[in-house]
Amino acid sequence: MKSMHSVVISMRLPAASGKRLKRMANRHGWTASDASARLVGGRLAPLGIRFHDFRDSPAGRQACLQGSTLAVWEVMLLLDSYKKTWPQWRGILSGPK
Repeated sequence: MKSMHSVVISMRLPAASGKRLKRMANRHGWTASDASARLVGGRLAPLGIRFHDFRDSPAGRQACLQGSTLAVWEVMLLLDSYKKTWPQWRGILSGPK
């Protein structure tokens, strides 16, 4: 396994936010530090990739097409199964004009 470099960053949270963070961490079996790193990482990741959001689903966290209920893997499955190009699907997904 490749080792990941990390940096220690300290932050102050309102007491209520700190309690919520600790409850979330306990619920998932993480430390408060792990939970905060996951939350920050999850919010930073989409900034580098356009036109998608990350959403929680029964299957776990998924990348979804922005403005749609479709997960990215579902869009790719549709593209492949109907042999359409992305510009054709973009018109279909944008809905009626």
